[in-house]
Amino acid sequence: MIVAIALGVATPSPEAAQAFPAEPALLPSLPYISELSKSGLTSEMFDRPVKAKANLVSLFSTEDYPLESIRNREAGTVAVVLRVGRDGRLVDCVIEQSSGYPALDSQTCRVLWLRARFVPARNKDGVPVESAWRQRIRWELPEPKPTPFKPWSIRIALEFIKGGGVLACNVESSGAIDASQ
Repeated sequence: MIVAIALGVATPSPEAAQAFPAEPALLPSLPYISELSKSGLTSEMFDRPVKAKANLVSLFSTEDYPLESIRNREAGTVAVVLRVGRDGRLVDCVIEQSSGYPALDSQTCRVLWLRARFVPARNKDGVPVESAWRQRIRWELPEPKPTPFKPWSIRIALEFIKGGGVLACNVESSGAIDASQ
């Protein structure tokens, strides 16, 4: 006995499948977020001229969006204070104003910790000194676009033996279905 089974499924187009990456870039967990009171920041640090080597917003990409936040449709603005060392690297990242979502807050500091670099501030004698930098990062989910689906099918032929087991299984055809027919 041969039984033909036709299965139909809808698969997203390649453009739709790339709307969000399957897994965003994974960044390591780092001990970087302090409470403002424990950060060692002083008001004088904000008066020292420090310069970012790049626009800090440009350091972020859609691949950095936490998967958890994408699933939960979380968006918001994170205000951070960055403590910059004498070498131009971050010494600390302090959440000054939360987005309301811990995943976005911590990812903001992770990205900045790994990518942000500064030309260090200098004192009146030209010696590099620690300084502080304020930054706001806005996390926005793109508006979802309608997902165009292409119908797809597979036809499988099963041959059974009398006792009910499967003797043979063959794929007779598979592929996209021409919706214009």
